[in-house]
Amino acid sequence: MKHWVVIMAAVCGLATATRAQQGGTAWEFNTNLGYAMPNDMRYIKDVILTYGIDAAWFSRPVGNEYWQLKRRFPAFGVKASYAAIPKGVYGDRFALTGLLRCPLGKHLEWTLGAGLSFYTKPYSLTHDDDNGYIGSLVNCMVDLALTCRPTTHTMLSLRFLHSSNGMLYYPNQGLNFIQLDLGYALSRAEVPDVGPVAKPEGFRRNEFVLAVAPGIITPRERWLSRNYYPTYNLTLGYQRYHTPTFAYGGCVDVWYNFAHQAVMEREGNTDYTVPAYVSVMPIMESFYGPLSIRAGMGLTVVASEKVRLPLYERVGIYYNFGRAFAGIGINAHGGQIEYVEWTLGLRL
Repeated sequence: MKHWVVIMAAVCGLATATRAQQGGTAWEFNTNLGYAMPNDMRYIKDVILTYGIDAAWFSRPVGNEYWQLKRRFPAFGVKASYAAIPKGVYGDRFALTGLLRCPLGKHLEWTLGAGLSFYTKPYSLTHDDDNGYIGSLVNCMVDLALTCRPTTHTMLSLRFLHSSNGMLYYPNQGLNFIQLDLGYALSRAEVPDVGPVAKPEGFRRNEFVLAVAPGIITPRERWLSRNYYPTYNLTLGYQRYHTPTFAYGGCVDVWYNFAHQAVMEREGNTDYTVPAYVSVMPIMESFYGPLSIRAGMGLTVVASEKVRLPLYERVGIYYNFGRAFAGIGINAHGGQIEYVEWTLGLRL
């Protein structure tokens, strides 16, 4: 109950202070209802009800650059949220995420977000053996939503969220959330009407992408001598630009996990055959000025150990300077985030 009193007081204060916001910025408030689901559906019995509220602030930059006109002026925002999970052994969830929202039409928008989530009863604080899902206080959060705006001030969204610590702390089963949001916008950052947008002359049609992404990982084998091991991902890809703001292609990834190498060095241990994974996948990259988002889903063709679901997923956000780029992303196998990677790369 105390959580709700504090949150409602904050929401009322924000609403009073920002009622006059107009133009390119907007405040939005939502209530939500949904379900929390273990990332491994073998634990289907642990699908439980959630409900909560959130507040978000958006700014829509308006200009004449190609990416702004072609994207019909995407909005960037930040959201603070709270979800009560009464029957969750891991406690309630707080989250802070950055958001990118793009219009799909007059009344429809899609949103992509990433940030941090915090749980009130993680394993690291409670050491509750029933909590195999959330090991640490701080976790990654991925946020995807489709929003319908029947009127200027009302919103209805279908939202998917994934929460995991990226193997930075044991355990790391992870949680997924499916929820419906009912919201109210104090004002709306309107999308200016633009006609056909011509492609600028001289943009590059294709490129090779070379990137290396180091990270650290907590081993699943608790008997190893170290709590953290380094891991590296090497990517070689090719992509073609459909427009200056969108490219598609494919890549080969080699992921080397030093925790698996440590297991293999134990005499007589046959859990792992090689310390590396090799994966192939189609990729797409979307550009918003100097920022870009690259995502892909493919197959693992060489696996360190036997995997039940050989799907391989990666998504990251990057800052581009010249032909070099740097950013942060997540490396996932079968829907479970393995680790958080820091990427440096070149476009050749």
